[in-house]
Amino acid sequence: MPPRLPLAQSSTSLAPGTICLYEHDGRPLLGIVRSYKNKKYQLLNQRGREVELPDFRLHALGIKLAADKVRQDEQAQFLDQTYERCFTASAEVNLELVWSAVCSEERYYNSSELADLYYQSPTPEQHLTLRLALLGDRIFFKRQEDGFSPRPEATVQELKVSEQSRKDKLRIQQLALANFSARIKDPATALAPELEAI
Repeated sequence: MPPRLPLAQSSTSLAPGTICLYEHDGRPLLGIVRSYKNKKYQLLNQRGREVELPDFRLHALGIKLAADKVRQDEQAQFLDQTYERCFTASAEVNLELVWSAVCSEERYYNSSELADLYYQSPTPEQHLTLRLALLGDRIFFKRQEDGFSPRPEATVQELKVSEQSRKDKLRIQQLALANFSARIKDPATALAPELEAI
C-alpha cells in the first residue's frame, strides 16, 4: 500500500476571496471564502448559499474572482459558470495517459502534481478540470483523503471490462425503452435486432 499523504494542516491561510472546491453529499462545489471564525471558514457557494466548513474540507484552486463581480448573485453565477466550464472539459481529460505515466510508482499524488504532469504548466481552471476528472474516475485512480493513488494494472483492466459491461447494459436498456415507446405509438414497429436475443 502506498504511503499516505499528510493531511492538510490547520491554518487560517485562506484569505477572503479565495476560491475553493469542497464536496457536499459526494458532489464537488465551488465556494468563495468570506471570513474565518470559530475554526471554520464562511463561504458563499455556487448555489448562492452561505456555508461554514473546516479548512481540511477545502481545496484552494488559485482561481481569481473577476473584479467586477461584487454582488452575491454575480459571484455565485461566476462560480457556477466556472464549475460548469471545467466539469464539461473534465470529460475530455485522458486519465489513462496520466495513469500510465505514474502507475509504476506506488504512492499518493495530489491533484496539483497530476495537473502539472498532464498540462505541464496548468492554469487554475485546468487544475480544477483535472481534479474534477479525478473525483469522477472509477477506473484509474484510488482516492485517499486529498490524494490519488494509481491502481495496479490488473485492477485497471478488470475495472475497464466492468465499466464496458455497465455501458453495454445501459445502452441496451435505453434501446429497449426507445423501442417500447415506439411500439406503443405504432404496434407495427419492428423489434430492434439487438433486443431479439434478449
